[in-house]
Amino acid sequence: MEPRLKTLGPEDVTDRARAIFDAFLRERGNIPNMFRTLAHVPPLLETAFAHFRAVMAPGAVTPRLKEMVALRVSYRNRCDYCLGSHTKLAAKLGVSQAQMEAIQRGDFSEFDEGDRAALTLADETYADGHGLSDRTSELVRRHFGDAGLVELVAVVGLFHYFNRFNNALRMEVTK
Repeated sequence: MEPRLKTLGPEDVTDRARAIFDAFLRERGNIPNMFRTLAHVPPLLETAFAHFRAVMAPGAVTPRLKEMVALRVSYRNRCDYCLGSHTKLAAKLGVSQAQMEAIQRGDFSEFDEGDRAALTLADETYADGHGLSDRTSELVRRHFGDAGLVELVAVVGLFHYFNRFNNALRMEVTK
C-alpha cells in the first residue's frame, strides 16, 4: 500500500526542523520517514523528537532494554515501520537475532529476570494500562527502581503512539 502522505525533505522544512533532520543524519545516517512526515506540523515534529530522545535515553533502564521493549510493543502492534528501524537499532546495541526472534514469539525464558519483567510489562500493558500486575510492577521496581518503572511505561506508551501513527499513515520503512 502507498503511504498516505508525502514525506518532506530538508529543503521543504523550517530551520528548526532541518536541525532535527541534521541530528538524525549525524546519529543514524538517515532521516526517519516518520519524522519527515511529522514535519508537516513542525510543533509535532519538535515535541515528538524531544520526547523520543528523552524516553529512549540512558537512565535507570539501558537503551538496549528500552529497544527490546519497543520491539515487543511493535511486534504486538504489527508495525513494520517501527520494526524496520528498531530491529537495526537493537542489533547495534547488542540484541542478538535469536533474542529478537524470542521477543517476537513472546518467549522471554532465556532472558534474565529484569529483562523478563520489562518485556512482561510490555505485554501486560498491551491492551491498556490496567493490565499491569502488581507482581510485574514490583519486579520491575526491584530491578530498576521507581525511575525504571516510569521509563519502561513511557517506552510502551511512546511506541503504542508511534506504532498507531505509522500504521494509520502507512509509513514506508526508512531505507
